[in-house]
Amino acid sequence: MTLANVILAAYIEPQEVHLMPGGVMNFTYLTTDELSAVIKYDARVIREQLKDSVLFEGIHYVRPFGGRKILFIWERVEEEMLHGTTAISLISGV
Repeated sequence: MTLANVILAAYIEPQEVHLMPGGVMNFTYLTTDELSAVIKYDARVIREQLKDSVLFEGIHYVRPFGGRKILFIWERVEEEMLHGTTAISLISGV
């Protein structure tokens, strides 16, 4: 368990990431406020500075059902923090 996962567990109850039948993955979805608590950045900084410059829609976050609400995909945000964006991750959406 990484330090980030320990911190994450203190703020929310994360979902286990595992493959479902057909190879579909479950992810841990976080609101902006939940992500803010985990990564220690203000929610406003996430919305105004990180979103769409470092964290991209369809890769690091989604808008469920075409709405305004944003849910960040924790596993992809964590990967971004640890390793940064690569051209392959942008092209493949991973």
